[in-house]
Amino acid sequence: MAEAESVAADGAADVVASLKHRIIDHALPLWSTTGWDSTAGGFVDRLHQDGTADHAAPRRVMVQARQIYCYAKAASWAGIPTAARSR
Repeated sequence: MAEAESVAADGAADVVASLKHRIIDHALPLWSTTGWDSTAGGFVDRLHQDGTADHAAPRRVMVQARQIYCYAKAASWAGIPTAARSR
């Protein structure tokens, strides 16, 4: 039983490491560039399926707060590339 729990824990650690890698290498850079509206300021509410910003979408305060929190949390992680910390 303990061996099965150890294997499950190792698998969970792999999933967490994979998700953290995806956030650092893909999500943070995408939202700090394409997701940032440098003209009006602030983050766009959503992206189109092709990855471009949807500037027609209404802006919600919750999205701004969530993005600020995500970047603040990411800045506390060790090893975050400087480009991801630019916003």
